[in-house]
Amino acid sequence: MDEIDVLRSMRSSSGEPEPEALIRGQARLERAITERGIKSKPPQRRAVGRRAPKFVLAGVAAAAAIGIGVTALWPSPNAPAAQASAVLADAADQVRTGGHTISAGELLRIQETDETLGEVYPAGAAIETPGETIKYRAVETVVTLVPSDPEGDWIVRRSGRQLVEILDDLGNPNAEEAVRQDLAHGPGASEEVWPAGVMPGGDSSPLRTDAPTEKSALRGFILSDTARQESDESDRIFEWLLPVLSNPAASVELRAAGFEVLADLGTLTAEPAAQSRGSQVVSLSTPDGEARQDLVFNDRSELVQVRTILTGKSSWFPSLAPGTVLSSTTTEASVVKG
Repeated sequence: MDEIDVLRSMRSSSGEPEPEALIRGQARLERAITERGIKSKPPQRRAVGRRAPKFVLAGVAAAAAIGIGVTALWPSPNAPAAQASAVLADAADQVRTGGHTISAGELLRIQETDETLGEVYPAGAAIETPGETIKYRAVETVVTLVPSDPEGDWIVRRSGRQLVEILDDLGNPNAEEAVRQDLAHGPGASEEVWPAGVMPGGDSSPLRTDAPTEKSALRGFILSDTARQESDESDRIFEWLLPVLSNPAASVELRAAGFEVLADLGTLTAEPAAQSRGSQVVSLSTPDGEARQDLVFNDRSELVQVRTILTGKSSWFPSLAPGTVLSSTTTEASVVKG
């Protein structure tokens, strides 16, 4: 019996409960208190060209940005490994019981608010000089409409990237003008048609309908599918799973099994951290200690945001302080009339 199975059952003996059971009980009690109304106290270079929605590109980003040190951030310091597994086990349960169902004549509407770090060289700058770039944060909204027919066309609408703030102007009085020119030369607002969910120029759907939906079989499938990669098994598993877990259009069975596979990774640890009330965070740290990637779950155990945060001095972005958010994607899904 593995951790997920323990988390889903009660011990048959009359002894002390397993730490995993205590964690799940604590989480459910806290949610019940909240629902009853009792208040308790509580690295990326500049983007070029057209991109797919983040749930399609997440695996590629993970390969470049993160290594698989997994840390669950939770208010309680007890049973660290069980705490991480509990967050992900609850996410698997939520997918199975609360996933969106699309009927004929309806669409699954997925809205992603995508904030990314951009950079541009000031006029006349030596391009070969590392780090000597104006750095800024930009935002784009991507709305994807997914039909009930698996062979139907997806509609993908992009707002175009807009400036949020300049993070490092290099003391250049023309920094904002340079940034706005950079954004103006990038892709603007658009609408695309993806036949059966396959982006133009692509060769496969992000839904991964070829994958098994049983936990052990899925793990084996992932390792076989990524056998040519040189990274270790945990890296390969997470990189493959991230675009599936963050895609509300993927099948309920596949996403639930994916959360279970992630929960079973032996690198899961936990440490206490201050969390906003009602959210839980599973954090993936880079081996160099420069950054981490957070998976943020709401109080219903839905994965609602993926973000990458600097945690140390960055060799790529030396002027940015630890705690700077390098990128974030917030996802909302709903069913609408076609």
